[in-house]
Amino acid sequence: MKIEKKEKFLSILNQIVGIFLVIVIFTFPFPKYKQTIETICFFIIILAFIAKWALSKIKDIDKYGNKTQRVSLNGITGTRIDLPILIFTIFIIISIFCSVDYRHSLHAFKGYWLIPILLFYIIVNFAVNKKIITYVIWAVILSSLAPIILGLFEYFTGVIRIKSLFGAPTEFGQYLDYILPLMFAMVLWSEAKISKILLSFIFVGALFCLVFTYTRASWISVLIAMFLLCFIKNKKVILIPIVLVFLLLIFSSHGVKDRVISMTDKEHYLNRMYLFESAIEQIKKKPLTGYGWGYKNFYKLYPSFVSPELKSIGWTQMYHAHNYPLQIAFETGILGLMVFLWMWITTIILTWKSFIRLKEPFLKSIAIGIFAAFIACSIHWLVEIPDAKQLIMMLWTLIAVAMAIVNITEEKWEKKNL
Repeated sequence: MKIEKKEKFLSILNQIVGIFLVIVIFTFPFPKYKQTIETICFFIIILAFIAKWALSKIKDIDKYGNKTQRVSLNGITGTRIDLPILIFTIFIIISIFCSVDYRHSLHAFKGYWLIPILLFYIIVNFAVNKKIITYVIWAVILSSLAPIILGLFEYFTGVIRIKSLFGAPTEFGQYLDYILPLMFAMVLWSEAKISKILLSFIFVGALFCLVFTYTRASWISVLIAMFLLCFIKNKKVILIPIVLVFLLLIFSSHGVKDRVISMTDKEHYLNRMYLFESAIEQIKKKPLTGYGWGYKNFYKLYPSFVSPELKSIGWTQMYHAHNYPLQIAFETGILGLMVFLWMWITTIILTWKSFIRLKEPFLKSIAIGIFAAFIACSIHWLVEIPDAKQLIMMLWTLIAVAMAIVNITEEKWEKKNL
């Protein structure tokens, strides 16, 4: 095949991948009626990658009719976290065989692990330069407009705790854990004025929504992430989050102020500790395999091990351990937790290192924004888990973009064909 024709076909295939990847990203915030769209998009994207691989097998012919060496597109581009992903997958599979409800575990394995990991490798293999990474990130930012606008609509129609397109206000708060630090970093580091203005408007709307989710863990997580970003950028801009908090305390409703004051309630923290202790006691009984992948296994077992202290306050039903590391250990065992932490900590460190190496302002803003988002959700995970597929898909999209940037910036890292 002539080189010019092959390049044209490859360009068309890349456009197809990009279009359907954006459609997938725009479905993230929507909890219902999207499975068919998601399946179709993944099917077309995979077909496009197979077609690219097939094209790579065809020998090139230059304009003189001579055969030349074909460009190698074989295999899947690897990342630094491939090994922990593989090992953690093995632990999940083992846990399914020992699951309280193996049908739920199989369903959760597909929706909460296989599909996000497939998305991860699609993005890593597609986002191979600044232009495409920018394309993916703007898709992520613009996809947040729907839940933000609906959240604002809920507030102005009298809803007390807004949840937008999510199942609960806490889920919407966790979603904003990812979006707000990323947008704030892009405002601080980006040099394009139009982008700064647009992002600032979206950021203000998202921040307003965050306040009225009444999700205290998200308030703390996002605030710490913002302080961190300001400290890294310029210590003088630390005044920005301080002013925002000051304005919140002055002009917010009594409900918000009461929610802030409730953070000092020692009894609430004590009750959480009782829950953590109960979860730890159960983990000790099955430390190697856990009770099965999927948070509903915790929900089914909880009535059998709820402590008297929690019964006395009415905490007789609980969907999860309210602590993500504990939840991972409960589902996959202690070794599974160790592998997960290996993967997560490695991701955070590599994202920070790529930020240090980068010189280009926009990519630098994305790297540090994702790093801050990882810090925010790590803090939130101390009291919650990402129990909605919307959150898992967004999380793995950010991990994929971070690893794509790592692949570009690390000179010593050679992309492996797996």
